[in-house]
Amino acid sequence: MDNYDPNNWSDNNNTNQNQNINGNQHPNQNYFNNDYPVPPAKPKDKLATFSLILAIAGCVTSIVYYISLPCTISAIVLAILSRSRIGRFEGKAVAGLCLGISGIVLMLFFFVMMLSILHDPSLINYMQEYMSVYAVEPRA
Repeated sequence: MDNYDPNNWSDNNNTNQNQNINGNQHPNQNYFNNDYPVPPAKPKDKLATFSLILAIAGCVTSIVYYISLPCTISAIVLAILSRSRIGRFEGKAVAGLCLGISGIVLMLFFFVMMLSILHDPSLINYMQEYMSVYAVEPRA
């Protein structure tokens, strides 16, 4: 027990701590270096980005249903396609999906409000009177 060295992990007492029997570097030597492997960068998901952009456009234009409807439906479809490509929902895809659904809800709300306002005959008569007072006569 007089040859015991706590720093020597190899069974062969003639080898150095950082070298094995063949003279090659010890397998754990890279652990002590500062050259750690860099993890690969996350792939950028363009579908999620486009989904978010279309969902924002759909929410902003929710009062114009013929612009909002294609934007929001496309945003929802792109968010779902992004999920199928990556395997789970990421941040932009979740935001695109949520904003797309809220854009459809807003569009339906404005559409129903427009139909209910235009269905009331007293409001239509009021609007015609209002327009006749402020209508500009064409110049001769």
